[in-house]
Amino acid sequence: MTIPQKEEMLPLSAKEILQSIPGAFGIHLEEHASYEVIESFDDFEIRRYAACMMVHVAVAGTYEEARDLAFVKLFNYLHGKNADGLKMEMTTPVWVSLATGGWKMSFFIPKDFAAMSPAPVDPAVTVESFGERLFAALRFSGNPTEEHILEQQGKLLQKITELTMHRPVMGPFTAQYDQPFAIPLLKRNEAIVEVSDGGL
Repeated sequence: MTIPQKEEMLPLSAKEILQSIPGAFGIHLEEHASYEVIESFDDFEIRRYAACMMVHVAVAGTYEEARDLAFVKLFNYLHGKNADGLKMEMTTPVWVSLATGGWKMSFFIPKDFAAMSPAPVDPAVTVESFGERLFAALRFSGNPTEEHILEQQGKLLQKITELTMHRPVMGPFTAQYDQPFAIPLLKRNEAIVEVSDGGL
């Protein structure tokens, strides 16, 4: 895994600045990843996510070191640092997972641009297509530190094994819906694991 060079974040538009204000209170105005709830349990659920395009960056280092660097690169890709100079709006959630020697962060590409996703110009950025998939998701609040993330992912893996016919296929990931400055108690985070269909 390479260590991407640090770069400056492209400026926010006036619309994005206004949209960020409700985000401090856990209100999400951005486009969300599309899914349908298939099964519900006491504190987690099984979801069917629609096919989508995602953009990724893998960064060496600790979670805290990787988080800011990866976010800026993905933000800049959506805001015009791509082969077409195409500007797209932010989406939620941001997906984070462990990678060899570091962490991988991913954004969903907005639906209106999925069929014509521009190629990255930064070699650290990759775009990938995914078909419809099943995921288990466990929601938690607070600031998503590395310790908190791994704890909730472990809890979800245990619940999948004990309470369902599904089995982990890929992950775990953490989905983060909020900006860093949002009130911690109101933050929406989720431990996410791709699972088998379990006979569905």
